[in-house]
Amino acid sequence: MLLQVREPKVKFRALLSATVAVLVLTGCSGQSELAGSAAIVAGKQIPTTLVTARVNEVRMEIEQLPASQVSQVPTLAELSRMILSRAILEEVLALGLAQQNIVVTDAQVSEFKQSVFAQYGQDVIEAQIATQNGVGLEQVDNFMRMVFGEQLLAQLLTPNGTSDEQTNGLVDYLGTISRDMDIQTSPRFGEWNPNDLQVLAGDMALSQPAAIQATQ
Repeated sequence: MLLQVREPKVKFRALLSATVAVLVLTGCSGQSELAGSAAIVAGKQIPTTLVTARVNEVRMEIEQLPASQVSQVPTLAELSRMILSRAILEEVLALGLAQQNIVVTDAQVSEFKQSVFAQYGQDVIEAQIATQNGVGLEQVDNFMRMVFGEQLLAQLLTPNGTSDEQTNGLVDYLGTISRDMDIQTSPRFGEWNPNDLQVLAGDMALSQPAAIQATQ
């Protein structure tokens, strides 16, 4: 999740401002223990309703972005996997930080966020993480906390490594942790891949969740 700012390459076709895409996840998970859950991480439930609500929030925010700030428009299915991946990774990262006795404070996160905004521009960053990471405005601080925590952990694990070596070391470390956390995902979303630290579309995943066009 290490933050990388890219220049927009694709013009965004804005939908009508009065149109809102509302995600509806249908079908059964096929696993009774996952009923109502998008995933379960070490016994902790990540509710489907949480993922759905965040998908709808991000989708509406993306529709309001100017074309100059949008390089790609994710599908609802892609957004759902982005959001679920981050929710799972948050639990994995928290354990990884705790094992290394790393504490991330609110003051550190605030300073880090402001430095990123000052360097690249707040609007640019918020647009990028919305479209490329599925992060809504209400989740920006939490996203920055995770990115900052990842950087601290990567530097600790591979102190003299290059940027790529630190990233690889971080992915390997968190991947190992996630394998021991008994991560289960609802097949409708896909499967958690510890090698990539994200949910990938599986055979039973919805390629395009049903969408309702609601007029405000």
